[in-house]
Amino acid sequence: MVIGYTADTSMHIARSRIRQRELLHSSRLLSSGNKFEGTNGQVSDLGGHRFSSGIQARLKTEEAAKGNIQHALSFVQTQSDGVKTVARILSRMEELAYSSTDPMLNDYDREDLDIEFAALNQSLSGISSEKQFGSKLFDPLAARYEGRFPVLGVSDGGWEAQEQTVDIGAKRGKVHLWWNPTWQTDRMKVYHGSNMIFDSGEYRSNHWLNFPDSANAQLNGDFDYFTLEFGANVDNSTSDAGNTGVSLHDKDIETEFPSNTTQTELDWYSDNNFDYKSFKTNDDYPKMAGSPYGDTEIKFVVNEAENTPGGFPYTRQAGSSTVWEYYAEIEKSNLTDQSVLVDSEGGTLELNAIGFSDLSHLSVKKARLAASSLDTLSEELSNIRYQMGVMAGEIAAFEARLDVLSGKTYHEKIALGNTTGVDMGQELTRMAKNQILESATSRAMLHSRLSTKRILDLIL
Repeated sequence: MVIGYTADTSMHIARSRIRQRELLHSSRLLSSGNKFEGTNGQVSDLGGHRFSSGIQARLKTEEAAKGNIQHALSFVQTQSDGVKTVARILSRMEELAYSSTDPMLNDYDREDLDIEFAALNQSLSGISSEKQFGSKLFDPLAARYEGRFPVLGVSDGGWEAQEQTVDIGAKRGKVHLWWNPTWQTDRMKVYHGSNMIFDSGEYRSNHWLNFPDSANAQLNGDFDYFTLEFGANVDNSTSDAGNTGVSLHDKDIETEFPSNTTQTELDWYSDNNFDYKSFKTNDDYPKMAGSPYGDTEIKFVVNEAENTPGGFPYTRQAGSSTVWEYYAEIEKSNLTDQSVLVDSEGGTLELNAIGFSDLSHLSVKKARLAASSLDTLSEELSNIRYQMGVMAGEIAAFEARLDVLSGKTYHEKIALGNTTGVDMGQELTRMAKNQILESATSRAMLHSRLSTKRILDLIL
């Protein structure tokens, strides 16, 4: 005779297994602290897990951004300390230069002053080579503090090539160019380093309305305006919509030139065998192009090669003259070699390059040299004051960003805790309840089996 489990016994076993699963689940929740942790590592709430994963991803990025900002802040603060030291050194050098201009001093006295002056100069050289995090703290190319550089050019009467080169101490910016070659043609080219960013072709900006009445010449047109961007490796250069000039090299010269010239003048050119179509190319002129980041010099060249054809309507010859004028402003963009990630959306702040000039060529051994040094030192002190302003702005921006990120991460951590956090009290209570029930059920099952055995013994 076999006596199996009763219905009540089977129910107790089933409930015991349920309680064991709940005990295991509570154990996992308490150990991981994540209420989305399910059985066998499976996610129990996919929607909640997706939301919490997004918060966790943002938190990781923002924590990384906080680290970046703290490092950038440390970098700029170190720069600031260095620049303050440089300012003190320059002030002392300026005092020595003033002292050296004293007419009561002799050359021996000035040589004594120059010993300290040279030592201070050596200190400047040492500071300029300092590094932090493997990056140089100071860039001498950032030493110039002017925002714009004016450039003027006027024909000297000859047609030979004439050029000007300006080193602005910055690797990118814009050239604002006003170009006026009057009613005859001249060719203007602008270079950024070795890269040509503008070529006017044989260009005339004025048109003779009452040709050929030279005694009462009425000209239409003036300076034509162009904006040339350099150092960005992209071409964002533009010509003003109001420009009246025409380039004889332009592919559309056969329509552009007649539309800006009277029929009388066109007939005169034709009668004298002056063929403006001979300059025509298959390209658009004036040509404008961007340039790569790297150089600090801008060069302006008019009539670049001595054998340059042109001068229309008169062919250029030795001794012939041209009349032209240009005016330019070179707008410097601050060097920003490093970008700092400041938020989880990919936003960045730029670290401006900070620097001061190499003054190793200065000396106060002679009164004349000391007087010359004073001008340079005065300009360099102005530059240092400008650099201090730049760094003050950076420090303020980084500190503000750090405060914003700290607030965001604080509240996001609270939101993540509320979303994924386990109610420890509730889970501990549930675990204790299941453990008590499991213990009581085990005892009841044990007594039940003993009772069954006694009954069986009595029957048999």
